[in-house]
Amino acid sequence: MLSFCTQPPIRLEFPTFGDSCEISDVLNFIKRCENYLDVRPLPSGELIGTLSTVLKGPALSWWKAEKSKAKDWQSFKKAFMAAFLPDDYLTEVEDKLRSLVQQPRQCLRDFAYDYRALCLKWKPDMSEDEMVSRILNNINPRVAGCLRGTVRTVEQLVKVGSKVEKDCMGAKDYWQKVGGQNNKEKANKRSTERPISRDLAGLSIAQPQPLNSLLLVPITVKGKEVKAVLDTGPTSTLTGENTHNAAVTLYYALPPTWKPSLATPIPGPVPCWDSDKQEELLQLMVTWPRTTSNVLGRTALEQHKIILSDEVPLKSRAYRVSPFKKKIIEDQVDQMLKDHIIEPSFSPWSSPVVLVPKPDGSYRFCVDYRRLNSKTIPDAYPMPLIHDILESMDGATWFSTLDLQSGYWQVEMEEGCKAKTAFITTKGLFHFCSMPYGLRNTAAMLQRLMEKVLSELRGKFCFVYINDIIIYSRTLEEHIHHLNTILQRLTQANLTLNMKKCHFFKQQLKFLGHIVSAKGVEVEPAKTLAVTQYPPLNDLKALQRFLGLAGWYHKCIPHFADLTAPLNHLKKKGVEWEWTPECQTSFDLIKQALQTSPVLMQPDLNQAFQVHTDASNVGLGAILTQQTPEGERVVAYASRTLRGAELNYSTSEKECLAVVWAVEKWRHYLEGTTFNIYTDHAALAWAFNSPKTSSRLTRWTLRLQQFHFQVHHRKGYLNLGPDALSRA
Repeated sequence: MLSFCTQPPIRLEFPTFGDSCEISDVLNFIKRCENYLDVRPLPSGELIGTLSTVLKGPALSWWKAEKSKAKDWQSFKKAFMAAFLPDDYLTEVEDKLRSLVQQPRQCLRDFAYDYRALCLKWKPDMSEDEMVSRILNNINPRVAGCLRGTVRTVEQLVKVGSKVEKDCMGAKDYWQKVGGQNNKEKANKRSTERPISRDLAGLSIAQPQPLNSLLLVPITVKGKEVKAVLDTGPTSTLTGENTHNAAVTLYYALPPTWKPSLATPIPGPVPCWDSDKQEELLQLMVTWPRTTSNVLGRTALEQHKIILSDEVPLKSRAYRVSPFKKKIIEDQVDQMLKDHIIEPSFSPWSSPVVLVPKPDGSYRFCVDYRRLNSKTIPDAYPMPLIHDILESMDGATWFSTLDLQSGYWQVEMEEGCKAKTAFITTKGLFHFCSMPYGLRNTAAMLQRLMEKVLSELRGKFCFVYINDIIIYSRTLEEHIHHLNTILQRLTQANLTLNMKKCHFFKQQLKFLGHIVSAKGVEVEPAKTLAVTQYPPLNDLKALQRFLGLAGWYHKCIPHFADLTAPLNHLKKKGVEWEWTPECQTSFDLIKQALQTSPVLMQPDLNQAFQVHTDASNVGLGAILTQQTPEGERVVAYASRTLRGAELNYSTSEKECLAVVWAVEKWRHYLEGTTFNIYTDHAALAWAFNSPKTSSRLTRWTLRLQQFHFQVHHRKGYLNLGPDALSRA
């Protein structure tokens, strides 16, 4: 009888999910499911049915509602991750990718495979070329320099890179051996040198011979002849491996070329700070030390009050965040408690916390007060008139600007309103003792406070715009006296300055789109830079966009039809494209007309502003306007190209970025006023009010929550101006 010894078949079970919804559990479930489907593929219908049996608890409840929308594994995976991963999960992965570099003792193979896995989590469809490029930018630069341009896949990078890495280690061992032999020879050579002695009165006195390797040269110092030792430098230098690797730089010698010099000579002397101004500034800081203290001031002159349309408490749940951001929030809460900015609360109100990235890579602690702001009654305290400000500076030659340190936090909240600022974190419920960032009417409050502090001084030698103080004087002596007066007032009000943002003893000042100096007031070139640098028109499409921009203001441009005739001729059917001198003249004249009156006007802060924005696949465009009895007039133009990751944003995110960028660019006009935003993207009106947006849109919305505006949709063919600037 024959018997066969067989192994039992491997038993596979479909993974389950629902006991915990942590990030690691979500990712592990997806990974285990894909491993199962690799071994035992299931038809889409059977897979959808199986998922109903392996999901539990909240996950099963979610699946019952979403089941009809999922057709296959990919659609389920996308919906599942969107539901159970935090909104900023991909942002966290991207941040980790940027900071992840190969460690000194980490082999290339391990780092490359770990980095690739992280890349695929962030962007599953990332190309091999992009992945290789990212890995090369984050590994040992000596190895990367040898591999760049020679490998096309991660496998090739690991295979060749491991050999290069091994060669580098071999070279290190070789030079250590050679260096050891050289040191040994030098030590033996030194050991043979002995002092020569001679007998003198029974005593042996050592007389060392001079070293032949010393280079001595005779020099004269104050009329005396002496010998100086020339330092020839070390024969060898000992460094650590990390220092040695960091110092390696590859150079490519360019062949010599002869071209005209592009250097621009600077006529006359370059103005520098002289010692007198430094001494005067130091004396000011010594005289008024409290204004420059690192301890944040707290004034008692004003308290911020929140007046609502109704007193029904608003309660919101905390946003889900990653452990990394959770730690940042907890650290900032601890610091604010220490500084008495916040305190524990028993309020019936609560708003969620959001971290907004700063340009330097750190995070700003923000509270999402959108619901609270929607019920807050606006403060109509007036902003100063720009014409009055500019007229008051006529004849001034010296300027200084002062900026409050965390100006919002130097104003106390009214006791009865503290509870309304409550926010919720994992550490509990807290409310602000000082005025927080993001509340409505904070700009009006700061303006009211600073005008009370400076009172009768305004218009004589200073003025204030929210938390910026500008001091102007005719002579340097006057300016020093005026600075002392202002700093005395700030000391009495217990306000402190951010010295990093203060500027003293300037002879030219940029303010609200103008340049003020002893020569008078000029319009800042940046207001019209987008039109001045409008690129040449190389095809019919570019011509149509430019004429669309110009046509928006054709009523304000005299003889518009005559000016545009050469350009309109190129649009005619059957006309071959030929850019003639007449076309160039027409192009230049239209640009000039767009930058001068009556198209371009000085802003009137008593009138409402309109911000028109648009975004394309290459850039952002914006126009700031105001309505006058003669029609709409331009205050400023702006445009810029999209950079880096911005090119990968969705259409809604690009359009939202255009709004955020434009509003923050023209903050000095818009803060403390009510204005309108016009965009050709209908979804933006929803995005600024919906709580269920992406984490990026949420952060941008919070950056704008201190402004009071309404978003209006305008059809694309009516939004020609910003559209042309965004594509230029």
